[in-house]
Amino acid sequence: MISSGEDAVLLLKRLFDERLPILVWFVSADKSVDVKVSGFVNGLARDMIIFSDGDPDPSSLPSNRLCIDPLSIVEARYEELKDVAGLSAEKKAELEAKYGGASIVFKLSSGGRLSVFELGSV
Repeated sequence: MISSGEDAVLLLKRLFDERLPILVWFVSADKSVDVKVSGFVNGLARDMIIFSDGDPDPSSLPSNRLCIDPLSIVEARYEELKDVAGLSAEKKAELEAKYGGASIVFKLSSGGRLSVFELGSV
């Protein structure tokens, strides 16, 4: 487990500052929404974290983006794909080959789950 929200923000800040490519995977609590965005951490503020493709533009939000309120994060932890429930061994192997074996997982107050894979580490 990541010990604090501050540690989670430091990890995101590193991804933001170094412009490291990522894949963000959001799944809603009821699994009715499943979204993946490849790109970067393109915004990091007290009231919003922006994951999007392309370069940050301070005058507008990018068209392909996932935005979350940092205050909605109730838990942050490292997770290895081998430990993810509900995925077949084949799917786990496919994802690991494509995105690497670990991610930062944020559990949101809505019950949703946001996984951030650093693509540069694959």
